Amino acid sequence: MDTFGDWLELGGTLLTFYGLWFAWNRNSNRWLRRRIAGSAEYVVNRAKHFLALVFPSLRRSRGIVAVAAQASARAHNATASAQSAIDPGKPLTIQIQELAGQVMDMGDDLRAMRRRIEQVEAAGRSHAKSAERAAVQAVAELRDRSKIDAFTDLSIALSGIFVTAIGIVFGMIADGRFSWLPWG
Repeated sequence: MDTFGDWLELGGTLLTFYGLWFAWNRNSNRWLRRRIAGSAEYVVNRAKHFLALVFPSLRRSRGIVAVAAQASARAHNATASAQSAIDPGKPLTIQIQELAGQVMDMGDDLRAMRRRIEQVEAAGRSHAKSAERAAVQAVAELRDRSKIDAFTDLSIALSGIFVTAIGIVFGMIADGRFSWLPWG
């Protein structure tokens, strides 16, 4: 029973160490983390290659499908041009009427331009609200994911501490420290 308790202590301590190391490794961007990930990927790739050489039935043909994406952007340019076709040789009243007609046409053009600007502003506000909603959702998902990660990391470490405590109790029972207990 004493040996069993010692082994439980060792297993619990190793499990605690793994849980704490796992939490540290996940929450830090250390050289060791990148090195371990790269080494693990290399070992897995070499193992797959070796198995494919030893067992030809494991060889697979791979196909790559590439989907072309197309993006385009447009910018709306506003160009204003003013032409005056007023003949100075005409009577003054006709020149004033022609000038008034041109001013009215320019006013119509300016109103149409103003409507277009308002439409573009409304679309921009709509896109901004959409982007804000997407950002809020992404932050919420990240927050939830970090809570799950923290729970996973800490649960591994806490399980290790629990196993260590059980091992200590078994060791103490084997040493007779709990002789007052009915089974001791």
